[in-house]
Amino acid sequence: RFAIGQTLVAMVIGILLAWIVTRTNVPLRGLWEFSSVALYFIPILAAGTAWSILLGGRNGLLNEVIRSISPFTGFDVYSMSGMIFVQSLYLVPLVFLVVSSSLRAVNPEFEDAARSCGASPLSVLFRITLGVCRPAVLSAAVLCFVIGLGSMEIPLLFGFPAREYVFTTDIYSALKVRFPPEYGRASAMGVLLLGASLLILVIYFRLIRDRERFVTVGGKASRDTAMRLGKFRWVGFVACALFFFFTLVLPFLAVLIGSLLPYIGQPSMAMLSKVSLNNYRQLIDNPIIWRSVENSFKLSIFGGIVVMLVGLLLAYIVVRWPGRWTRYIDYGASLPMMVPLTVLAMSLVYTYITLSFPGGFSPYGTLWIIGGAYVVYFLPVAVRQMTGPVSQLSVDLEHAGRISGASQIKVISRIVIPILLPALLGGLLLAFITFMREFSASVLLTRSGTEVISTVMYSYYSNGRLPYVAAISVGLWSMVLIVMLIFRLVFKVKISF
Repeated sequence: RFAIGQTLVAMVIGILLAWIVTRTNVPLRGLWEFSSVALYFIPILAAGTAWSILLGGRNGLLNEVIRSISPFTGFDVYSMSGMIFVQSLYLVPLVFLVVSSSLRAVNPEFEDAARSCGASPLSVLFRITLGVCRPAVLSAAVLCFVIGLGSMEIPLLFGFPAREYVFTTDIYSALKVRFPPEYGRASAMGVLLLGASLLILVIYFRLIRDRERFVTVGGKASRDTAMRLGKFRWVGFVACALFFFFTLVLPFLAVLIGSLLPYIGQPSMAMLSKVSLNNYRQLIDNPIIWRSVENSFKLSIFGGIVVMLVGLLLAYIVVRWPGRWTRYIDYGASLPMMVPLTVLAMSLVYTYITLSFPGGFSPYGTLWIIGGAYVVYFLPVAVRQMTGPVSQLSVDLEHAGRISGASQIKVISRIVIPILLPALLGGLLLAFITFMREFSASVLLTRSGTEVISTVMYSYYSNGRLPYVAAISVGLWSMVLIVMLIFRLVFKVKISF
């Protein structure tokens, strides 16, 4: 129910947002596109903390406002509907990024032909525009559903206290809460989770097996025109502004205010008089925080470099030496995307919990196993990020290098990698922020000494120290936006799928 609900809501909002930004003349389209990418990178734990402050029962700040101006009592995020609401909001940018690239490639002549035949605007949108984008729409739906099946953050934050259990929270409870751990129960849940993901994957491939029917870009150039909405373009502008206000601005203000208070409660002048920076001071003096930040940066930087270099190597092999075996390599590199991250982490736990290498070294509970999970899970994205740029790189450049006496390694290191550096930096940014915000695998693989920032946040959250979590969220939120701006303005890097 959770996976289906959050997929449906995210798909409706994400497709509508992508259509408004890419196919209409709504004002400030560049701002809305940048905001969508920024929203994708916001850590889910930080967003969940914000909505806990805003809509967390009677003490929620937004619920207080709702009760003061209307007869409604507000909305409680500690419920199944609350889980679906929050999770779907932060899957919208994923749908936007996947669908928008396909919408941009739709030939507007098809839409013009449909209108000339008397089709209504809604009929053109659903039967023509979205019709030829069906592979991208289905891809976004499959990704959202698999992410929903394997998601741990929102179900733990809001579902666990409300006794609304899903597969992932049951696995977490079996491995981390119950004593002794119930490995059999966790394994059974993992098999069911993996089976559901593979079933969805089989259905997806059957639905897009005739891909040629969706080809809209051929040898003839097509004009890039935006649909003129007239006065309704301001309706689209207001809709985009409200969406990003409620998903970016309002949650950030919530965690900012919460980080300055000693506790989260009903807003009043007495509470405002207690505003201070004590939460930040106590976190700065806590060695666990610094250790988790160091671990997170190590995993994000070195893991990002490793996965992008491996992704470049695999993409280079697949593009430069096409054949049956390289096609198998391409398929194999794509498989981890269809495996829920919780299942991947659980399989690593079972593999290495009793395994030790010569010298007594065991990777279980170390940064090595956490980094390995990150790299394996992100590898399909890294390969896809690099396949397009490698395909556009002319083979003549490499031939010229070899004719000049350079070895294959020198050709790659001195010609291929420098030319592909912008694409590598874009993938590195995507990997870095993805690893910084990752929680589902980390919570199962970490132990004392290898904490990452997301697991420390959940530890504070589960112990009722919401102001500490809010303070950490402010830091993460600010870091993500600063890093994005640096890469966008200085290195001219754009994120795409």
